[in-house]
Amino acid sequence: GDCCIPFVFRVLDDTKQMIGVMPTSQALQQAKGKAMDLILINPSAEPPLCRIMKLDKYRYEQKRAEKEKTKQQRAARVDVKELKMRPNTDVHDYQVRLKKAIQFLDSGDRVKLSCQFRGREMAFQNQGRDMMKKFMEDLEGLGTANTPTMQGRTMVMIITPIKGKKTAKAEQEARKNQKNGGAKNTGNQELGVEQDLKDEVGESDIATDDDQQKPSGSLESSEVSSMATAAAVAATEKLFNEQA
Repeated sequence: GDCCIPFVFRVLDDTKQMIGVMPTSQALQQAKGKAMDLILINPSAEPPLCRIMKLDKYRYEQKRAEKEKTKQQRAARVDVKELKMRPNTDVHDYQVRLKKAIQFLDSGDRVKLSCQFRGREMAFQNQGRDMMKKFMEDLEGLGTANTPTMQGRTMVMIITPIKGKKTAKAEQEARKNQKNGGAKNTGNQELGVEQDLKDEVGESDIATDDDQQKPSGSLESSEVSSMATAAAVAATEKLFNEQA
């Protein structure tokens, strides 16, 4: 893992901070002082670039960077899905292929639509072009296509998806979900307003059904008890006065 090329290097430490420009012997001495390796990162730079770090860590970082690069390339890759038809394809098979094409385009893939002619069917190439034209109209503008071309006995058309374009069904589902979410939020707001009103008025100011049904002239039991106690006290005082 050591650099043995007798040149002057620009050297980075293990945190990727620039140490400076130094000869090979000094760079190796600093690497050994940290119990690390001196690794040549960019030999084509002027002067060449080295980094002081553990060799195992460097290999791990290289593998991780390679995996990330492969992942990005895979995400950026656009597959081509082929759908085959005939000039006499029936309505059911046509709808099946149309549905598949919509799924592929929504996923970001290109679609290769091919129509194969056999024998005397070569005389009906206009029928194949009309079918492909109708196919594009039924796609609801999800993609753009080149002019159909003949490759031997097969008519081929490549359909490229339009980024950000969704089918009418997908847009309808999105609007439906948004509407349901709005209705739910509205209901929660109404409940919140009702609770706020109750908090402002207070429980004592809210009339219950029992309060509304109680006659205006009726007395509470506590009031009756108080009146009876007062009458008993008055009778007792009168009796004491008579005896006196």
